[in-house]
Amino acid sequence: MLMPLPAALRRLVAQYEMLLAEETLIGDADTRARLEDLAYTLCVATGTREITDALTAARSYLASPALTRVPQFPSPPQPEAERKAASSAPATAQRPALRDRTGRSKSTAGAVPGGHRTSAREGNTP
Repeated sequence: MLMPLPAALRRLVAQYEMLLAEETLIGDADTRARLEDLAYTLCVATGTREITDALTAARSYLASPALTRVPQFPSPPQPEAERKAASSAPATAQRPALRDRTGRSKSTAGAVPGGHRTSAREGNTP
């Protein structure tokens, strides 16, 4: 089952508890509506149907030892050839040569501003 981020779950539980205390003191409709929204969100986040079960599941999840330690993943070993290739790679990549549909290199010698090429065949002799 997917669980929310611990920080988000802590925030939801804290907001619910704060509004629950406020609702018992004030008891207005806005506080009650927000409390019901938080209860629903906590139930969805923990996969439960009752708020008491949701709070129990959230507190249990937040107290689990797996959340208190950060896993250390070693980096995978890099083959010698990859290390040499990475260290000898040029700092800037060169632009590939322009090619036409047949794969031959294109020359930009006859290019004019605006992107049109001129040629003697077209009647555009210089």
